[in-house]
Amino acid sequence: MDRLIAPNSVIAAQADTAPATGTPQYATDGNPATNVPATQWPAYQYNAIQEELIAVLVAAGITPDRTENNQVAAAIKALIQGVAGVTPIIGSVRNLAMTVSAASATATVTADEIVVGTALGGSKLTLGSFNKSINLAIVGAGGMDIGAAPASSFLGIYALANPLTGASTLLGQSANGIVLPNVYAGGHAPAGYTESALLTVVPTNASSQIVPCVVQDRSVDIVGASILSTSTTAASPTVINNLVVPLNAKSCSGFLQIGSSAAASVSMSLFSSAASTNSQAIALTLTSNGSIAAPFNRLKITIGQRVFYQASSSAGTPTFSAQVTSYEI
Repeated sequence: MDRLIAPNSVIAAQADTAPATGTPQYATDGNPATNVPATQWPAYQYNAIQEELIAVLVAAGITPDRTENNQVAAAIKALIQGVAGVTPIIGSVRNLAMTVSAASATATVTADEIVVGTALGGSKLTLGSFNKSINLAIVGAGGMDIGAAPASSFLGIYALANPLTGASTLLGQSANGIVLPNVYAGGHAPAGYTESALLTVVPTNASSQIVPCVVQDRSVDIVGASILSTSTTAASPTVINNLVVPLNAKSCSGFLQIGSSAAASVSMSLFSSAASTNSQAIALTLTSNGSIAAPFNRLKITIGQRVFYQASSSAGTPTFSAQVTSYEI
């Protein structure tokens, strides 16, 4: 819908010459027999109707297009879904699932519902009974946004929707060294797909394939990946730089393992920061040489792709290791 006559600034300057009768009046075709003239609308009425409709589109984040005749309906639908007491959050999902059993360039995402939008705080749509596939070997709807999929890195997967047609799709974007936004901002969305939401960020292998993983809502389970294997003690929280989770990861879970070549008191802790906050630890006294493992759960990641460890041993040669088996974005 293009503006037909004048923008708001012009309308504001025009005088309202309509008769102030106080009673709503209807247009008429007139009646020559009784000398009743047909209604002739003044310019302000055309402008007012036009601007009322344009305001609906603007509120819904839809760009007026004169070649489309269903934009107002699409805008009203989008706005209605943002009321009823609770405004949905972009990226909210219900029963999102994706399983990749073996490394693959393809995957299928299903969900009962996904909330997508034009921008944070902007118009939103809810996609129901979502079932779409992605193929990293292609570019465009259902594939990568541009170029090849990242190798030995991380891949973001977005849900996209066209509010005018109701069509939806998946789109991949490289998450190599960046934090992906909740709304797609890569500049290569397929035409018309103005609503989006980040669904997940998953690891890729050297062949630019998605590694085996299980995605449930915002959680990603992966094959256990080592982040630490050392015999070096650490008196204070020391950074672990092994990057096995994406920058979008907010927490991680996995296993700690400690041991010693002799009877000893051995301990190890993981921390969210060097400030020794939010620790998860394992400690024991070994009566002979050996080792023990214990899980850590949802350790917060306050610095992208970084956690910290502290470790001690009273005798023998100690071993300290940690593996990540899942993370949340």
